[in-house]
Amino acid sequence: MNDRVRAKPPATEVDRWREGVVRAVRFDEHERRYTVVVEPADEGGDSGRVEVTVSESIYDLFVGRIDGDDPVGETAWVR
Repeated sequence: MNDRVRAKPPATEVDRWREGVVRAVRFDEHERRYTVVVEPADEGGDSGRVEVTVSESIYDLFVGRIDGDDPVGETAWVR
């Protein structure tokens, strides 16, 4: 499965995306990949938590589309 994360609402296949809030970002120095942790905005705990691992270039695109430099606390869409 190809995990995905977006910083803006999807325009197509809207029913395939879930809205949430970025709770954490981790960078794996060895793999050179970011893991973005997204939880549903209306739920707490690990219920519905999604961890999306993306390349540096995809992460840079994601961060470039949010307000500010830190995506933690920002709304995101995942599938």
